Amino acid sequence: MMARLIVAAVGIAVLLPVVFLCPLWVFAIFIGAICALCVREFLRCAAPELPLRMRIVGMVFAGIVPFAGAFGGHNAVTAAAIMLSLLYLAAEVVLSFQREEPFSLQGILAYVFSVAFIPFMLGALVRVGTAGEWFRARLLLPFLIAFTCDSGAYFVGIAFGKHKLTPKLSPNKSLEGYIGGFLTGIVCALLYGVVLHLCGVEVRFVVLMIYGFLGSFACELGDLFFSAVKRLCDVKDFGHLIPGHNGVMDRFDSLVFVAPLVEVLLLWVPAIL
Repeated sequence: MMARLIVAAVGIAVLLPVVFLCPLWVFAIFIGAICALCVREFLRCAAPELPLRMRIVGMVFAGIVPFAGAFGGHNAVTAAAIMLSLLYLAAEVVLSFQREEPFSLQGILAYVFSVAFIPFMLGALVRVGTAGEWFRARLLLPFLIAFTCDSGAYFVGIAFGKHKLTPKLSPNKSLEGYIGGFLTGIVCALLYGVVLHLCGVEVRFVVLMIYGFLGSFACELGDLFFSAVKRLCDVKDFGHLIPGHNGVMDRFDSLVFVAPLVEVLLLWVPAIL
């Protein structure tokens, strides 16, 4: 518990200056590094048979995708980075047959998922900040919803958890924790709106409440989805790099779904003007 709290405090101390003080490209490098580490952990668990060179190249491409988003926004720059990673995979698959050591279908799909899907989804954390006067306020929003929902589910589950949510998938998760995380995400999104309003930002509170509602749902669904992936890979955790939080993928799994959801909502129904 103490290790979890200390790491969380250090993470907040790093995240806030990067979001509010640094140029967007620095934030993009930060997210790119996270994506690269996520790919490393995911491929280690889901496709251990892939050669080291493929994992390294995959990590490089995963780091490029969010960085490209900082300059390309929603245009072809991000798509080009993903396409190059898939062309590299296609070449490796063809050559593997030439070497008479073809990759498994699971390994190929795991590579596509980790190198293309995960960085594109997490790249939304960067893309939400490519336009607008209050882009820094928007940059923090996906983190706030995902992490407060996660924390609420964890602490409420410890204090009040009695009914198992998905015992065959994740026996430690409770229905009470799920509800607690859901409510925490909504309340904290609204409190964030109050802070922004006091700072002179125009906020649509009803829309922001919808962000919290949908974001909390996406957060907990993402957490359960990656729990299922770990079950399929027969591993308990993706890694052990972060004390109290296991691996980087374990810590950021919920953001894989929350970040693009918030990106779409900000484009279609902006809550922060």
